[in-house]
Amino acid sequence: MHPNICHSFFWRGARLFRLAAVIFSASIALSAYGQTTTYSYKEPVPTFQEAPVNLPATPDDSWQTLVLQIMPTGVATYQINLTSLQIGADRVVRFVWRHIAPSGAATLTYEGIHCNLEEKGVHRKVYGFFSPSTGWFGIRQAQWQPLLGNKTLIAHQTLAQESLCRDTPSSNPTDTLREALRRQTPSRIS
Repeated sequence: MHPNICHSFFWRGARLFRLAAVIFSASIALSAYGQTTTYSYKEPVPTFQEAPVNLPATPDDSWQTLVLQIMPTGVATYQINLTSLQIGADRVVRFVWRHIAPSGAATLTYEGIHCNLEEKGVHRKVYGFFSPSTGWFGIRQAQWQPLLGNKTLIAHQTLAQESLCRDTPSSNPTDTLREALRRQTPSRIS
């Protein structure tokens, strides 16, 4: 073999070895970096002391339509039962939520939204589901879910941003919020 060809192979091999070493070092650094820093749209779970929660009574007919979601199959309607609406000492807004699918099928849930205005975090928790034949049944290990970035909860995001998470100081914030919701025109989303 000609000496220049050997020399050329040697330097190509050395360059490939250096490139492999750099890539390996970068992957080690990135994996270590990823262990200490998390890049995700999800927000941390709220770190507040949640008040004990009991499931509400059977919902009455005081429904207020707050969100209309335009879908290819029709319009989904989202409503809050105003009688069930409560703002707890833990600042969680709890309510019975009714989702009416374009087919007309309705689902009732008892939910809470925690508006952490200091940290700009908004979370949702489902405490239970309602069946007309059996009543409420609770979820044993319900978890808080971040709303921001969760496309399946767009109606909840709209509700939180436009209604529930506005800072409304008053002597009775539940009544103030209830009155504001009564006057609110339904939001339209798609």
